[in-house]
Amino acid sequence: AVYLFPALLPSGSGKARLLSGFSPPSFYSVYSKSNDCPLGLNCFKDFDSGLSYAQSQDKPILLDFTGWACVNCRRIEENVWTDPEIFKIINKQKNKYECSRAILVGHNAFFDHSFLLEACLRNNIKKSPFHPFSLIDTVSLGVLATKQTVLARICNEMDISYDNEEAHSAAYDAMVTAQVFCKIINDFDLN
Repeated sequence: AVYLFPALLPSGSGKARLLSGFSPPSFYSVYSKSNDCPLGLNCFKDFDSGLSYAQSQDKPILLDFTGWACVNCRRIEENVWTDPEIFKIINKQKNKYECSRAILVGHNAFFDHSFLLEACLRNNIKKSPFHPFSLIDTVSLGVLATKQTVLARICNEMDISYDNEEAHSAAYDAMVTAQVFCKIINDFDLN
């Protein structure tokens, strides 16, 4: 209980890292704040309310399906993206290829990107190597290539091996997402 106490404080997020994967992300808080959406975005937890608002403002809708109970997701968000060595590796590759920013590629990349930015804020990382708003999402690419959004179904349509027993571990999902991304890009027909 003493170990977890700092994580219960309004400012305490990453203090209880050993068990961090079991709790919701830090922006999902019991404490009162002006906005309960990631990164202070204007979001809705109810589709009909969001649709009504978007129509009244003549704005498009972005749907983001998240997995609050994904322990592996929480562990990566809290322990990998907060490790300064990870950014050193990314910066080294970024500089090697003379890039000004790295672009995150992921399946449901907005979700991962928001946690990456939150992890930077929580850990006082002043300069992320990642572009602050650009990303490449294999959900969107998968829809164009296969008319599917679920990673397993995209893999099935593209003849990429997908193991449900291994799925949802960070390393496996990253590997499969990379295979999907590379296959879509490499098979893209410019005509």
